[in-house]
Amino acid sequence: MEYYIAARFALESHLTAVVGSLFHHSIECLLKGFLVNYHSLKELKNPDKFGHNLVALWNEFLKISGQDELSYLRECVIHLNRFEGKNGIRYPVGEGGFDGIGIYISYFEDLEGLQTISFPDAMKNEKDYLLLIARIDAVVENIFSIGNWDVDKYFKEHFHTTRKLSHPILFNEKEWYSE
Repeated sequence: MEYYIAARFALESHLTAVVGSLFHHSIECLLKGFLVNYHSLKELKNPDKFGHNLVALWNEFLKISGQDELSYLRECVIHLNRFEGKNGIRYPVGEGGFDGIGIYISYFEDLEGLQTISFPDAMKNEKDYLLLIARIDAVVENIFSIGNWDVDKYFKEHFHTTRKLSHPILFNEKEWYSE
């Protein structure tokens, strides 16, 4: 959960080059925290089975939890998964040198809101990334809910800060770190 909080504060601080990797790692840790009850650590670490692959972890989470109605979050997981691996943000250099990257961030609840934003040639380059913050929040909240983890207790006991977020985290219909 610390990676998730760090990602939200990195986002607020406009540290866009690291925010996707932090979100990726936070979702990976949370999914593995759930899946460790069903798979050995050796299986979870195995790159041929799960490793750092959020899509494989998410699919297994949905299968075990029986929560097929959460499949609408798969696209968000796919976008986050792109931050890891050989084509991930860790390696922004292409065949011809530094190609640059594009990171597009949306706080919209649904993807329809993205249609009002003009991204010239966005998402056509393998070095373009999309972060859907409301969907990432929904992924985290659902992992907590299905895992029967007490998010209220976790926030209250582990995170004390005077810093506030302009886009608060909304879990269990409560705002955390809001202005």
